[in-house]
Amino acid sequence: MMTRRIGPARTGRCWMWATACVMALLAPAGARAAARPELEVALGGALAVQGAPNEGGPSASLSILWPIADPLAFGVMLHADDAGSTVDSLRDAQGRGLPVGKIEQIHRATYGASWRTDVRLPVRFGLTPVLSATWGYYQIRDDSHGTSLRTIGASGASVAALVRRPLGRHFALGAGARLHWLYTDFQRRFVDVSVEGTWR
Repeated sequence: MMTRRIGPARTGRCWMWATACVMALLAPAGARAAARPELEVALGGALAVQGAPNEGGPSASLSILWPIADPLAFGVMLHADDAGSTVDSLRDAQGRGLPVGKIEQIHRATYGASWRTDVRLPVRFGLTPVLSATWGYYQIRDDSHGTSLRTIGASGASVAALVRRPLGRHFALGAGARLHWLYTDFQRRFVDVSVEGTWR
């Protein structure tokens, strides 16, 4: 009898679809029809990267969420994070071996698409605290001067704490930190810190 192994990336995609079905069933039909989606754009930086390279760099995400039952919202998030580069020193080839500059060897970036669930907490001092969690698929890409060296896929998850301040009826400005962890040895976890704008 043959046994078929299911890798972590395939398992992650199965959980994503299962979660989507459960959350859709929890939402009342009328609320799903009338709910206005919320668009969030976040820009910041990645840090505390576990792996190599691990210098960190810019990060960005785009999310669209639908209210399903107060105070829950559910949707999808696209995200990209720069893990940094490994750098080597150039040496004088004329015999002295003195350093004459630096050259990038490997650059790493992580891209992904995840299901996202947010829970809005009661307003405090004009700020709305938000707890967020995601589960999805990540792709780790190593390149050298734009030439792709390898691409690795993995399932992953994240948790975040955010605060938002409304600036009008349909816009809010916020900030927060999100911890990602991936099920692969190449890049276990990292944190992104960002500011965000939310439109509804």
